[in-house]
Amino acid sequence: MNAKRAVTIHKTLVAQVVLASALFISQSVSATSSDQQSSPKKTSSKQLSVQEKSLARLMKLQVGEFDNYNQVNFLTNDFIESPQQPEDKYARLHVVKKTINSPHLQGHWLFSQINKVDRDGDIYRQIYTHFFIAPNGRITSKSYQLKDTSKKNQPVAHAFLNALTLKQLKPIFNGNGCDTLWRRELDQYVGLTNHQTCTIDSKYKDEKRLIFAEQIIGEKGYWGREGAYTSDGKLAFGLEAPNYYHYHRARSATCWVAVHLGDDKWEYYKDLNTHDQGGSLTFGKQAQYRLQLKQTEFIASNYADVFELFIYRGAEEKAFAYTWTEPAATRIGVNLREVQASCKISD
Repeated sequence: MNAKRAVTIHKTLVAQVVLASALFISQSVSATSSDQQSSPKKTSSKQLSVQEKSLARLMKLQVGEFDNYNQVNFLTNDFIESPQQPEDKYARLHVVKKTINSPHLQGHWLFSQINKVDRDGDIYRQIYTHFFIAPNGRITSKSYQLKDTSKKNQPVAHAFLNALTLKQLKPIFNGNGCDTLWRRELDQYVGLTNHQTCTIDSKYKDEKRLIFAEQIIGEKGYWGREGAYTSDGKLAFGLEAPNYYHYHRARSATCWVAVHLGDDKWEYYKDLNTHDQGGSLTFGKQAQYRLQLKQTEFIASNYADVFELFIYRGAEEKAFAYTWTEPAATRIGVNLREVQASCKISD
């Protein structure tokens, strides 16, 4: 068989395979269309199942501990030349989100607590959120707060959450159209509250407020912004795009430390808990020390991102010792003459 004929036969075989594949696909599509037309209820059930799985994944991403330390650190430490440095619009906030497993509440519920500065900072806000699939098939969430104002921004125990009832809650926004609508984009979810549909009465002025909110959440953390416009479209408060609070997902860490008291005497502390997004802990009786863990991202430079451990004396703002390793590391430690410390990521 000569080469020319071999090429001809090969092209013919390829064409036959392509034609057969096209016929098979066409028949499959026709059969699928026929099945969908003859049994729409079955298709609807499948679509609901897909949305339920998507909602379950969204809830998994929502649960965790988050902190915007890296964002604040970046904006306040002159990593960028001052003429180009963005305006610092962000307070340091720490967020903990956990599932509510009360038998008195139907569907998926999430409790969110925002603390100022860190875990042990003043409580800034607490939100109880119901996630559900609306009749139109969209993943939707509605936010609530406690009716009992005496318990507002007070520490909440697991037992309280797991016995929570709907009668104890009231919607944060009473206006119509204030639910958050979610959609999936690749490996992230985007939740939007539309200011064109969410209108409320201002608490402080005799006028309307048009509420907006946006959250983009993924494996590494989430971006969030919220606020309100006046009736004539002016920003009353909050952040407009492209300004977002950027919360990194924090990894919990368990640490032990030892303080040298002189001669062969040491002061030991163990099972100390913190996190790697600017989390800190204080230790020592005779001499006070502070340990801080940081995941530092150098967004606008050629420096490599690092996972760092800092040791401070007393109220000093500048660390007298630190060490670093790669961001994915799960252990970090330092050994000095006067103090030793070691931390292990426990997530």
